[in-house]
Amino acid sequence: MGSSIEVTDSLNALQSKQQQLVLDTVDQLRKCGLESILSLPQLVVCGDQSAGKSSVLEALTEIPFPRRDNLCTRFATEIILRRSLAEIATVKIAPDKDRNAVEQAAIKKFGASLSNFEELPDLIDKATAVMGIGDGASTFSNDLLSIEIAGPNRPQLTVVDLPGLIRNGEPNDIKLVHDLTERYISSPRTICLAVVSATHDHANQGILNMIREHDKHGGRTLGIITKPDRLENDSGSEKSYMALARNEEVVLKLGWHVLKNRSFSEGDTTFLERNANEAAFFKSSNWKTLPKEYTGIDALRNRLSLMLFNHVQGELPKLRDDLESVLDSDRLTFASFGDSRSDAEACKSFLLNRSNEFSNICQAAVGGHYDAAYFTVNDNADFKPLQLPFLRRLRAAVQELNAVYSDQMLRAGRKFKIPQNADAEIALEDMDSDDKVSESKDSQHDNLESMTHSQALDWVKQAMKRGRGKELAGNFNPLLIGELFKVQSSPWERLACEHITQLEDVCSFFLYDLLNHCCPEDVHTRYWPTIEEVLRARKTAALDELKKLTEELHMDPINYNHYYVDTVRKRRCERLAKPSGSLAQSIQNWSRNGYRETEIVKLAVEANMKSFQRDMERFSCEEILDGVNAIYKVCPSLSFCSMEAV
Repeated sequence: MGSSIEVTDSLNALQSKQQQLVLDTVDQLRKCGLESILSLPQLVVCGDQSAGKSSVLEALTEIPFPRRDNLCTRFATEIILRRSLAEIATVKIAPDKDRNAVEQAAIKKFGASLSNFEELPDLIDKATAVMGIGDGASTFSNDLLSIEIAGPNRPQLTVVDLPGLIRNGEPNDIKLVHDLTERYISSPRTICLAVVSATHDHANQGILNMIREHDKHGGRTLGIITKPDRLENDSGSEKSYMALARNEEVVLKLGWHVLKNRSFSEGDTTFLERNANEAAFFKSSNWKTLPKEYTGIDALRNRLSLMLFNHVQGELPKLRDDLESVLDSDRLTFASFGDSRSDAEACKSFLLNRSNEFSNICQAAVGGHYDAAYFTVNDNADFKPLQLPFLRRLRAAVQELNAVYSDQMLRAGRKFKIPQNADAEIALEDMDSDDKVSESKDSQHDNLESMTHSQALDWVKQAMKRGRGKELAGNFNPLLIGELFKVQSSPWERLACEHITQLEDVCSFFLYDLLNHCCPEDVHTRYWPTIEEVLRARKTAALDELKKLTEELHMDPINYNHYYVDTVRKRRCERLAKPSGSLAQSIQNWSRNGYRETEIVKLAVEANMKSFQRDMERFSCEEILDGVNAIYKVCPSLSFCSMEAV
């Protein structure tokens, strides 16, 4: 490799032997691919757009990134420094997991090696095009550009540079950058290098708000102030940023650090020249009053060396616990695969055993025999049929749902809530206010439309007018009772459909859980679609049967149940008994007043004739309403759907 990939002596500040041993351990975990499973310790450079993040990363890693005045980071860039005998540099892209398989495969094909860093700008441009950025396409990407530099003098270090937070632009771009930054800095094992530009008020830089949200006490955030040379000497802004550097304005446990990055005109200077210019600035400017350990790239490497070592050392025990937890979970998963299935006979035996276990537990659940360990529940917990582990007790769950459905049919099966007679309306008026509220809430909950007795008679009267046929005046069309019954029972089909759907869901959840209990994931994913198809067929059959029943509801009702006749006769007698009671009282009064028997009989006959309903239409409405209420109670309802039907 060319000399352009060599490093300065100052980079050795990140290579203490103790730190090297600890970071080697983390590096081995990354090489094993555990980074996708566990959150590993890492450094993340973050900040607002144009805050100088890439320059900080460049000074820290001594990798000369392409410098253009209008260039900003459009994607996360991961810099991986590794120790090896030979100098090797490679560039590749890790595609966003949300991309489809075709796009991921195409992006993964991108990769190249570097012979010197002069090739890096062209490679980054090619990677940008592969990600689909520019030329009218996306402005930012969730893909990760990975640059790995290995060499004998390289430290074990991984640093991620994130796109700068933006406030103006397309809403999707603003959200993408915000979410990407949040994803990295929210990890409890990430050390955040929050870069703040001295050219803008730090209170208006969004990165500090995000840091406060995800690292409230600043325990894993080091603030970095850039561009201090842009401030006027002794200005209010300079004094404010010097107070910030002293950890007086925004307090962070890890504190603050100040760097003077290369300006655009200094882009061609070497890293040695860059470091010398920075050291000269901090010796001659007002910033010389700050402690030396808080200024300059060399001091930053020393701070990061100790900080990273302490952080990783503290996280390793937690990391080990996480690894053990994942390992235990994988062992359980592996154990669920059963014995080795190396040939067809072994596979057949395995599936047969799983099938027998599945069938036995399923039969026990349907039969209500809950002796197996699979059915264990907390004896003190309330029974909730739609939640595990109660859902495993399938027969009990279905019985509970059937009871709820039966109660719904009794309460909410009617379209109209109608009192039996005018006396019932009076009784409602006499209710306490709390009882009236309860009655009203029940009606609202059950979607019932309440009618007074008078309103119900008007409803029947309108139906009589619409359905008048060849019947003589004073009589009514006998088919009218069936017509009004269809209206009154119209909610039955909806309630039954909802019940069947709920039963199908219960059976589906039960079988899914049981299959997961009996079989490993590879078997589960293969057989579950077949079970789903059978369940759908069962549900279709149940709905077809329901359709046959509802078609019968649309026919004229036929009744052989004596309850219908008894109910109608009872209601008729109640209506007749009401005026008879008044007549008896009148006869007693006449007798006390000395009327002769013949006069009393004559008066009684006249009073009785007056008491009869002279409005034959109203009389017919009463008869029809009694018939509708009676036939609703005796007609076979859809009040039960068996589990076997589903």
